[in-house]
Amino acid sequence: MINHTSKETVITCLFGDPVAQSVSPYMYGHFAKKAGIAYYSHLKIRVPKEKKDGVKEAVDAAKTLGFAGINITVPYKMEVIKELDGVDARAKAIGAVNAISPKEGKLIGYNTDGLGALLAIKNRLRKIKTGDRVVVFGAGGASRAVVGTILPIAKNVTVLQREDDFHLALSMRKSMKRINILPLNDKNILQKGAGANFVVNATSVGMVPQETASIISERLFGEINRKSPLRKKFFFDTVYNPYETKFLSLAKKYGAKVCQGLYMMAYQGAASFELWTGKKVAKEDVEEALRILKHRIFTKQK
Repeated sequence: MINHTSKETVITCLFGDPVAQSVSPYMYGHFAKKAGIAYYSHLKIRVPKEKKDGVKEAVDAAKTLGFAGINITVPYKMEVIKELDGVDARAKAIGAVNAISPKEGKLIGYNTDGLGALLAIKNRLRKIKTGDRVVVFGAGGASRAVVGTILPIAKNVTVLQREDDFHLALSMRKSMKRINILPLNDKNILQKGAGANFVVNATSVGMVPQETASIISERLFGEINRKSPLRKKFFFDTVYNPYETKFLSLAKKYGAKVCQGLYMMAYQGAASFELWTGKKVAKEDVEEALRILKHRIFTKQK
């Protein structure tokens, strides 16, 4: 948490690869303005995936540069944990970190993604119930945040993961013992999708610049709908750029209720900002940030 004066420059940043698609500087700039922080900057820093020890070097540099806070995005939400001085209990249980805050010269990892996802689903779709069946695609950092937050509520959660990275899903069982884990293939997508109340894409499939991709093909959407009408289901995508992914647009085509990833981003962003600055973010400021982010995304797409 920072203890700034009105003239102090507060700098936070985002580590990941890619980061060009991120619109988070507009969100944090808005929060800072409303909090009365006169000089605030949020930097997007690409840490190349192909560079060995890139995350370690980035974290070491962050200590030297004195950032007030750091967001972590794909593909480093799990990898960064071993480079930190400490991790809070929630992030440790989830197995992924998306927010880092300096505490007495040490960098401590937190997870605000899970809270962001839960608030997005609750406010845009409906509250998750104990008897709900939830299907989540992917086993990376976003998936762990979603699953780890939903699991104490819903008793039936299935993770579908590509077979070439199946070990990632299996490793989730260390702290999330009740999850069902299956290979990501057409048979399982059809069977589990038809039986689900909530379907969540927690992979980067469909993110800019691959906007035409969907984790569920149009053909499979049609088959799922024939087995169990999508109008009774809820679809959520953790991808926020584009605003509405192909995954969500196909779900809407069949009458499903959908929630865009931008809502998760805004809610986790508010939680991260509060963590870094100690300044409370009002509900109306989150809503205004969402309008700003939508405008920025649509402007970039034109």
